[in-house]
Amino acid sequence: MSDYLPQSDDALVTWLTNYKAKLAIHAAALGITAADLAIHQTECDDVVTAVQAAAAKKAELANANKVKTDTKSDKLGNLRSLNKRLKTNASYTDAIGADLNIVGSNTAFDAANAKPMLTVSLSGGKVVITFSKEKSNGVKIFCKRAGEAAFTFLALDTHSPYHDNRPNAVVGTPEQRDYYAFYIDNTDEAFGLQSDTVGIVVN
Repeated sequence: MSDYLPQSDDALVTWLTNYKAKLAIHAAALGITAADLAIHQTECDDVVTAVQAAAAKKAELANANKVKTDTKSDKLGNLRSLNKRLKTNASYTDAIGADLNIVGSNTAFDAANAKPMLTVSLSGGKVVITFSKEKSNGVKIFCKRAGEAAFTFLALDTHSPYHDNRPNAVVGTPEQRDYYAFYIDNTDEAFGLQSDTVGIVVN
């Protein structure tokens, strides 16, 4: 027998709102005292408040991560441009570069062992996949959803993050999604090592 309580938070809030109102209508006929009714209605309110508070924090975190990503892209890009100009200044020396810590590593990029790093989060109920790019042209992303037997190709992306906007296979039912990726070159061919698999539950 399936559970009558909804699994998704949005549906649960709707269910609790209806339950609280209708319980008051049928309380007398079902022998529920006014004191008990108040207790059970407060229980409904407590769950709704907790769900809404978590949703607000999730949205706040998603917004903070977006602000961080946008700010880093903008401001660090400006600083890179500044440092490039500084290195052409007649007064620039290696000692100054070392003191400012703006001298890059000379370590060669090991394409055969290059491995993307993925992180996943939810924003507005959609999956946001952030990835490292290193010296690649981007990533080739694979995904496996709950109920699927194997990973399948999802997308090529040259700029982090990638947004997986697909709806859940069963609307209103939480869905596990797992992802991994390979780096791609400028012809979109995969190279290097497979990333670690990361997963998230989409409500």
